[in-house]
Amino acid sequence: HHGNWSGLNLLGLDAAQILKLSKSGQLSFKEYLMSLPILCRVTVFQKNVDWIDRYPELIDNSNNDGEAPTAWDLDLNCNGIPIRITPRRNEVLSGGAKYQIIDVYEDVRAKHPCSGLLFRKGQKWIFTGKGKRLMDLLLFR
Repeated sequence: HHGNWSGLNLLGLDAAQILKLSKSGQLSFKEYLMSLPILCRVTVFQKNVDWIDRYPELIDNSNNDGEAPTAWDLDLNCNGIPIRITPRRNEVLSGGAKYQIIDVYEDVRAKHPCSGLLFRKGQKWIFTGKGKRLMDLLLFR
């Protein structure tokens, strides 16, 4: 166990690009993550999420009004890695779900169709089995 610096934490990221930026002295890991294209935004209906505890630097607290978060919006990259986390401080109705896709950037999905994380069913976007496994891993506590 290597904490935040396990090699598994680089899964879904372009290690060659990270090393190149690191060698040139231009790497801010947070800025790198924030620069990645967002595939989708997902609302997570639980107050405590292990990923958020491990990577608090990814939280966008621009809407901090002092209230504790009731849910979280996760911006996922094409490989399902949360690259931005936004607390939801208002009451959010889950309808009993653990999470819900609230936005999909179809232009990003068109450029990265092999991610296989979600698909459109009628007018609604849903996670594939692979996407559900990813979300279950992210939300495991």
